[in-house]
Amino acid sequence: MSKMKNGNGNGNGKTAKTPKGLSPIAAPLDYDKLVLDAGDFEVVGTDIEKSMAMVRPSISYWKDAWRRLKKNRVAIVCLAFIALMAIGSVVLPMVSPFSFREQHWDEVEVPAFTVCEQADAAGVGHMHIFGTDKLGRDQWTRVWSGGQVSLFIGFMAAVTNFVIGLPYGSLSGFVGGRLDNVMMRAVEVINGIPYLIVVTLLMVVLPGGIPTIILAMAIVGWTGLARLVRGQVVSIKEQEYVIAARTMGASRSRLIFRHIMPNTLSVVIVSTTMAIPGAIFTEAFLSFIGIGVPDPYASWGSLCQNAQSSIFINPALLLIPAAFISLTMLSLNLFGDALRNVLDPRMRR
Repeated sequence: MSKMKNGNGNGNGKTAKTPKGLSPIAAPLDYDKLVLDAGDFEVVGTDIEKSMAMVRPSISYWKDAWRRLKKNRVAIVCLAFIALMAIGSVVLPMVSPFSFREQHWDEVEVPAFTVCEQADAAGVGHMHIFGTDKLGRDQWTRVWSGGQVSLFIGFMAAVTNFVIGLPYGSLSGFVGGRLDNVMMRAVEVINGIPYLIVVTLLMVVLPGGIPTIILAMAIVGWTGLARLVRGQVVSIKEQEYVIAARTMGASRSRLIFRHIMPNTLSVVIVSTTMAIPGAIFTEAFLSFIGIGVPDPYASWGSLCQNAQSSIFINPALLLIPAAFISLTMLSLNLFGDALRNVLDPRMRR
């Protein structure tokens, strides 16, 4: 690298004179007569260390997303709450002295923090932290057992949507043409029928139970994710790296599973996270109207349904599971919004 020496060069290597009254910078030059030679420049050299220095550390896409997610305190609190609910739903019913189906006929609808005094009860001497329901069952154990059922149904419905909607939308968007038209018309037909009506009809026809609820949600719940993935694939398949892979002879399966589908994961993860509270609410609605989880099993929706008759006598039986539903859905929605922000490439810093 070189730079020009100070002064205005001419053919003889001499400095051109500046007209009177003009500064050297403002002096006009006759570019037609300006001739430069090697003597007008000096070698500066190259600063190897400076040119090789890293302006910012090189981190991957997912590490950068996690770094920005940790800065969002609301998202971290919501994630901790969701993890606490999931762990509590699994562990607390196992360590509780009462069973979720155990009935204490001498202690029906007792208030919270009442000690069990029924002589023939398995948990005699232990406290009913949330009281008991109209059948004498420990509400603390049933609330956490209901959380186990509700969260399991929500997460399984989201996973099922992911398993069906991601490959369906990827195939439709990648192939295009007549196949894409047929596949998307099928999705629109399913979307034309209200979601809750389809699930309710399936629950009436099929035998009740947790597998039936998951199946009913899976049949109609994947269409939104499929349309979202299809739109992403249509735009991604025209990118340069996909065209280069196709030119080099990559098969369709490799293009879809190696190059296209991984680049839709950010949108898919956000959509899946936002689908969990919807599935929990659907299960709660079905259980509330009496076609959800059958007795003696409990879910948050069935607990609210059973507490209707006691709302004026013991409102805690309804308020506690309703609070669990509300807080869990709020946490999942806020965490989904935070994921949407951190996984958006346009917001990277």
